[in-house]
Amino acid sequence: MNFLVPRFSRKSFLLFFLIFFVLPGAFSLALCASAAQAASVTLAWDKSQETDVAGYRVYYGTTSGHYTTMISVGSNTFCTITNLEPGRTYYIVATAYDHNRNESAFSQEILYTVPFVDSDGDGMPDDWESRYGIDPFVNDALEDPDGDGVTNIEEYRAGTEPTIYRNNSIPNAPILYLPFNDELVDLCPQLVADEFYDPDIGDFHAESQWQIVREEDETIVFEKTSNTSLTSITIPKLVLDEDITYVWQVRFIDNHGAASEWSQAGMFLTDVNRQDTDGNGIPDHQEVDASVDLDQDGTPDIDQDDIKSVNVEDSTAQIGVSIRDTVTVQSIAAIESENPEDLGKDSDTEGKPESMPFGLLNFKLIVDQPGDEAEVTIFLSDPAPFNAVWYKYDPVNKIWQDYSEYTEFSADRKSVYLTLIDGGFGDADGIENGVIIDPLGLGIPASAVSSGSDGFSSSCFITTANHNLLPKKPIDIWKKMRGIELAMMFLVPLLFLCIRKIANRR
Repeated sequence: MNFLVPRFSRKSFLLFFLIFFVLPGAFSLALCASAAQAASVTLAWDKSQETDVAGYRVYYGTTSGHYTTMISVGSNTFCTITNLEPGRTYYIVATAYDHNRNESAFSQEILYTVPFVDSDGDGMPDDWESRYGIDPFVNDALEDPDGDGVTNIEEYRAGTEPTIYRNNSIPNAPILYLPFNDELVDLCPQLVADEFYDPDIGDFHAESQWQIVREEDETIVFEKTSNTSLTSITIPKLVLDEDITYVWQVRFIDNHGAASEWSQAGMFLTDVNRQDTDGNGIPDHQEVDASVDLDQDGTPDIDQDDIKSVNVEDSTAQIGVSIRDTVTVQSIAAIESENPEDLGKDSDTEGKPESMPFGLLNFKLIVDQPGDEAEVTIFLSDPAPFNAVWYKYDPVNKIWQDYSEYTEFSADRKSVYLTLIDGGFGDADGIENGVIIDPLGLGIPASAVSSGSDGFSSSCFITTANHNLLPKKPIDIWKKMRGIELAMMFLVPLLFLCIRKIANRR
């Protein structure tokens, strides 16, 4: 059977030049993965005049006459080719085939060179830089992130990866020390591995990746990469459940980003939670009584499933978490208050708040699907200070982070609306697994205390722990000024007489 070979139409030829780029920086940080996609091109052709045409195929490659990729488009007379590499020339043809799968000859070949966007003018396309975690808005052509002696621009021209040192040897797989296999541990055990060793002279230990898996269903419950917890790590509160067998492993990562093989797996069994004898997820000594109704709905918090409240550790205040207004959270598995001063000196890093009137709150939420977003409400027994900032605490790297962007206060400042994401910023277990574990709390920034904020613009209600931040009332100012004013009533006339006497003598 003879075919009319598909011919790219003039109209279609114009479509061919309709190029779609994903521009870096055009979207929020949550869509940065799309910024790494290559360009795409849409093309079209004239419909074959044969009556038995069943469909069309498009072939393309980077060498004329040699087509390495085929796309079957059915009866459509247009096609979009995606993931094209900026700066590279592609050669494209089309064919038609009948219902017996007989195929025509190739159409005329057209070529297309994919342009690239280079926002910083360093000779490297934005999408290539974004793909490897290089800033597309900073001229970093001469930098060498993998330390292999080859600059970024040289890596781009050679078609190699700028963040992987190809001649680099990976570190030795770690050996696990503690806990011993099948050892009974508490709910926040310390995991310990041996020291880092790398065959390459000069390489050093940059990070460690820790992983814990629940044995019964092989669910990963904890996975964190840390540049501080290198050979030992203390598992954060609420990650592990009581009386469960867990398997754990670790691998080391060198300064070139090369990871060792995983260690051999270790195993441990968690002890029962002796602080929560009734198993309701709240430490016994932090249980609130029936008089506490933080959400003010007329029902004591202890009689509701959608809110859990606790007495703040070493305080008379109460704080609670409610999931009433969220559709993605199944339950509040656990909640407990912690005194920030009990974290130890290792947590006293830059960014730590000066004081935390409601302590540090740890809670564990079960969401419907891994990666779910949850919006919860934090209820406070007293209004939050106006200069308070909502902080996240990272118990692995022991750092404090401002979480204000994801919070909103009610008008009376007794409610705080939080947006949380499973596996996202601040999730203490570090992975999308259907569980959000959140150590956070309200804190007074050190800058607010040192500046003596008066409370009228951005500061205000002060708890008993922050007397130094109380706003000055007009009567207080008058009391302080009254003595000065009386003294000035005598000093000013006296000074005036002295000046006149001096002037008369002259």
